[in-house]
Amino acid sequence: MERQGGACIKAGLGTIAAARENDFAIVTSNLQYLAEAIDAIITLLGRMYDANIYQTLTAAAPLTTVHPAMQAALKEETATRGMVPLM
Repeated sequence: MERQGGACIKAGLGTIAAARENDFAIVTSNLQYLAEAIDAIITLLGRMYDANIYQTLTAAAPLTTVHPAMQAALKEETATRGMVPLM
């Protein structure tokens, strides 16, 4: 995440410099990069949040005591998002 965020800062500063020089091709390119990078960071943060929720749920109640429907939903969500189950 830090790598992507650092690249966003560099692209943002480059965008400001390009705007001052009226280089709209670079402004457009950098803004497109920023939009894509921000989307990627949002996805990453969502996965981190989901993983924390999953860990909290499974730590609070071992899967042996979780309702079978909830077990299935947790396993399906984990597989859908490409996470590795902690059990």
